[in-house]
Amino acid sequence: MKKLFVIAIFFAFAGSTFAQSYYEADNLIKLMDAAGYDVSSDEYETYLAEDDFDHFWKTFYSGNEYIIVAFPEEEGVYDLDLYLIDEYGNEIDKGTTDNQMEILTYSGTSDQRLKVKIKNYDSYSSSSRYKVHVLVFWK
Repeated sequence: MKKLFVIAIFFAFAGSTFAQSYYEADNLIKLMDAAGYDVSSDEYETYLAEDDFDHFWKTFYSGNEYIIVAFPEEEGVYDLDLYLIDEYGNEIDKGTTDNQMEILTYSGTSDQRLKVKIKNYDSYSSSSRYKVHVLVFWK
């Protein structure tokens, strides 16, 4: 059921201009709220040029389901990727579709602090830096 919900979110927003304003991000938050998900209070924002990456650390708790969504604020980003990496550098999971919006689901079996890595895999201009948002939803 969760997989179908994530697919529905992806198709509803990935091909649109969804990710290009705070208003649209608010719509995603409302949609996820209606599905029973809370949004983490620490939204992450960064600026990434093509092939650049950034990261932040997040504690994930056992028993919770997480949906991590990365999206650009402006046009020009064609492909974002997300990675979850543990404190030892091991890749736990990744989302590497060929889309401007990346969605990654995660359900941990223990409480752990993970690195959420965001990569701008492909964009219109390799020298321009684009603003990217990451939201973490949980229930």
